[in-house]
Amino acid sequence: MTKIEWVMQQVQTLIDQKQLSEGCRIPSVRQFSQQLGCSVSTVVEAYARLVSSGVLESRIGAGYYVCKRSTANVLLSEHAIEYNREVDPLWISRQSLDAHEGMLIPGCGWLPKEWMPEQTLRKALKTAAKSDSSFLIDSLYTTKIDNSLK
Repeated sequence: MTKIEWVMQQVQTLIDQKQLSEGCRIPSVRQFSQQLGCSVSTVVEAYARLVSSGVLESRIGAGYYVCKRSTANVLLSEHAIEYNREVDPLWISRQSLDAHEGMLIPGCGWLPKEWMPEQTLRKALKTAAKSDSSFLIDSLYTTKIDNSLK
């Protein structure tokens, strides 16, 4: 067990033993590091991990607080959902290709046409077309080096 995991366990033990209740402010990073005899950075990382796992809440300028546990989170964590089905990659590919225009496909990897910055792209293409031919033919890196040598 790492020191960070040990600090996380210490905080969780205080919560489980009701020494820290829901909504309660926990000791500052410096106080807790002195109390446990470890570095401040170890406590900072432990607190950050506890925030990301939903045990603590960070309030800017106010410190860390114990999160309120909702009954929905407790119920979901107690009953793990199992999915016993196979995923057919070919079927998924067909579904993405058979999509009709206007159909939203979350997770497809491309954006709707309306989200594209059309005017910005047109302006960039016009600027590139009007620029010196070396800009269009040579690589940008080479052009920068040549310009810096002049």
